[in-house]
Amino acid sequence: MWVAQNYTFRTFYENLQTLADTWNLNPPHQRGVVHGDKWMSDIICSGVVFRDIPSPEFHTRGRVQESLDGKQRIMAIVRFFEDEYALDGVFPEMPQSMDGRTYSQLDADDKRRVDTAPIIIKIYSGEMTKKQISRFFYHRQKCQNTTFGEFINSQVHLDSRGVMKSILQTPTTIPLLDSVAKDTRHFHMEMIVRFAYFYVNRSVSAVDPGSDKIQRWWSENDPLVLHDDDDENVANNKIRDIPHFTEAIEDTCNILVDHKIPSKHHSSHQTSYFVFILHHPDWLEVLRGALDVKGPVSFPPVSGRHDTLATRYPLVCKHVGIMAYA
Repeated sequence: MWVAQNYTFRTFYENLQTLADTWNLNPPHQRGVVHGDKWMSDIICSGVVFRDIPSPEFHTRGRVQESLDGKQRIMAIVRFFEDEYALDGVFPEMPQSMDGRTYSQLDADDKRRVDTAPIIIKIYSGEMTKKQISRFFYHRQKCQNTTFGEFINSQVHLDSRGVMKSILQTPTTIPLLDSVAKDTRHFHMEMIVRFAYFYVNRSVSAVDPGSDKIQRWWSENDPLVLHDDDDENVANNKIRDIPHFTEAIEDTCNILVDHKIPSKHHSSHQTSYFVFILHHPDWLEVLRGALDVKGPVSFPPVSGRHDTLATRYPLVCKHVGIMAYA
């Protein structure tokens, strides 16, 4: 089922240029270029010294070889040949004169070392389905540094991914999410999927259960789309009111941004406020006032003990200094 094609760095780069319409490095499940120049430099050095880098993998869609895994390694080669970065910390086995140089700055012998580094491209002879692509990418990334958002984006077989994309492209939502954090490595998608989990599971604490659990829930339930063949258990894990869900996202982002609540690397901050706002939308102005004065504050009467609310919204309680209830 798999065919191995042998190239050198130079011949594969030239093949990409001359036969560009037969290679697709950017299918929907793939990430943009995410690694820095140092990581890319190490890819070049590995090829030069060890004469081996892990094989990029493609499948065949019509006449086009479409990337499955390995785009980052390929882009390291492409960008180096195009002088987009210099080698940084070359390996001891290499001429140290190569360090700090772009490809065009290398002498003829050093260029030849890069040109002749071997690379094996593995091509699946058939065309994978969207679900197969999702599973393939997921299992390839299990041992790699793939973010939660990148995993969600790779699940191209789920109808919910399309709904999520439309939410992320809403004109009122885009600037709010950007204000909370830039969309590096599909971070916005990660935020909203976490919110979706807590929207469906409203009875649970806002303490994040962890990415693995949310990933399984997302993959098993396709939670933003209700299908005719969904059984009762699956249907109960769906979001039925997308506008209400989107409104709660926007209210949460407004609170995070207006009151400068740190959240870029703290998903627990985001989810704690989201669940609080979801359960108590009528408390929004009280919450804003509490954040302005930094507490302590009294909220309207609520069923349940103080410690129950402190457990459900731990960071909200901490930030506003909830001390008592009217």
